[in-house]
Amino acid sequence: MNRYNIIENTKIGKKTVLRSHLNLYGCEIGRKCKIACFVEIQRGVKIGDNCKIEAFAFIPSGVTIEDGVFIGPHVCFTNDRTPRAVGDWEVTPPKFYEKYIPKKIIPYSSFYFF
Repeated sequence: MNRYNIIENTKIGKKTVLRSHLNLYGCEIGRKCKIACFVEIQRGVKIGDNCKIEAFAFIPSGVTIEDGVFIGPHVCFTNDRTPRAVGDWEVTPPKFYEKYIPKKIIPYSSFYFF
């Protein structure tokens, strides 16, 4: 059993600590970061240097995290303001796409909405 699952094209900076049971899909993680257990980081996510991501966090595509940001336990970002599944599983394209970049001023809360 693997301690973590790293899929192609994932870049991990020097002195970054990865704990067990991670899913990292084609993301970029900066230097001196700490990623706790049971975290999923999806394709295209960029994480700056000196960041800390606590257990059970979910970071989907479209999120960029700047240097020195703390992401608390169980934080779940969402990249789906307008769900594509409607009615009887009909799939429609999203109406807009917007990147979200957390800054150092985010409060330590898993209930942060943007």
